[in-house]
Amino acid sequence: MTGPTNSTGIAHMRHALLLAPLSALALAACGEQPTSENTAMLPPENEMAAMPAEPILPPQDIPPSNETAETDDPFAGRWTGPEGLYAQITPAATPGAYTVEMQYTLDDRGKFTATREGDTLKLTRAGQSVTITPGDGNATGMKWLAGKQDCLVVVAGSEGYCRD
Repeated sequence: MTGPTNSTGIAHMRHALLLAPLSALALAACGEQPTSENTAMLPPENEMAAMPAEPILPPQDIPPSNETAETDDPFAGRWTGPEGLYAQITPAATPGAYTVEMQYTLDDRGKFTATREGDTLKLTRAGQSVTITPGDGNATGMKWLAGKQDCLVVVAGSEGYCRD
């Protein structure tokens, strides 16, 4: 048996539960507000950085970096395929030449030199001539890439890569 119910005890408990959050709020409001005399006491994470009135633009006479140049190249960058396959295509110093690092099967990986011929890249991989052509996910013939827009077709139906 738990004992008799005391309505006065329940009323006191309710008042205590209501007063606890109000007391905490009142104490929080008692903190000292920053003034011109005490702002030096603020920790650095509370300071606001000065913002320039106008955006700072880079000087116009700086030539573009290699990163910018690579983004203009439709082949440059990382392309992903299904099951962890990928192609990382990097333009070489010679115009029209590329380095292609690929994981092209679950077991085969390599780095190859490719040459741009029109809208395609040509390379030799494992003794075979390979042509890489831009297309979309449907052109790869692979269900995992269907519906994607920016892709490379290597072997329709079995090898393709897209940008996500």
